[in-house]
Amino acid sequence: MVNRVGQQLGNYRLIRSLGRGGQAEVYLGEHRYLQSYAALKVLLTSLDDQRVEQFLAEAQTLVRLAHPSIVRVLDFTVEQGTPVLIMDYAPAGTMRHRYPAGTSLSLITVVSSVSQIAAALQYAHSHNVIHRDVKPENLLLGPQGQILLSDFGLAVLAPSPESIGNQALMGTIPYMAPEQLHGHPSFASDQYTLGVITYEWLCGKRPFTGPEWPLIYPVCHASSSATAEPCGPCERGSGGAACPLQESARAVREYTGVCVWARPC
Repeated sequence: MVNRVGQQLGNYRLIRSLGRGGQAEVYLGEHRYLQSYAALKVLLTSLDDQRVEQFLAEAQTLVRLAHPSIVRVLDFTVEQGTPVLIMDYAPAGTMRHRYPAGTSLSLITVVSSVSQIAAALQYAHSHNVIHRDVKPENLLLGPQGQILLSDFGLAVLAPSPESIGNQALMGTIPYMAPEQLHGHPSFASDQYTLGVITYEWLCGKRPFTGPEWPLIYPVCHASSSATAEPCGPCERGSGGAACPLQESARAVREYTGVCVWARPC
């Protein structure tokens, strides 16, 4: 692992690490002239000239995304083949930090949070952007406590057709939809992921748990069995309502928009 603290990327000097995932490292950076702060997402890949052009084109789309529940992308650059996204810094942390794994949230909190995320995803989808990696770690908290959807790194690094076999599992396996595991993500894949998050927040655990690779089989078969088989036990009960994961898997086949799925009854 390369520690980039102290390096200069574009107009930003990297001050400290904010986190690292399977596809990127995130640093807090200070602008050399403005003395303002931003989060710099350094994607862990190297791009050839053709892929650089693709990245720049896709990054332009992200810069144009302007929604109150989406972290704003301020700028982007490629440093010696390494793509970098420069985003607003949200110092309040993430939903995972506020609600650690195993935490059950109140129904009011779940409804409010899911509605905000759904609105952000619907907006992104209307601009032909699939997020591909929605999870609590990528849901930041704004200054008024609002949720901000972040980490569109996989959206700009969608696998090209010739490399799909090597990159099909870009994402986070416990939250990935069956079709995404097969290398064919769609707008409905983000909706499925939001269903998994909803289930986790209501029940205090994900519908599928355990080591990542053994999870692939039950997840890949979830969409075919969701209408007949219940999800894992949820002690809070559902009052007769269908499990969010069941509803999401069913909606993949009848996709009309994530906001329609997330609308309270």
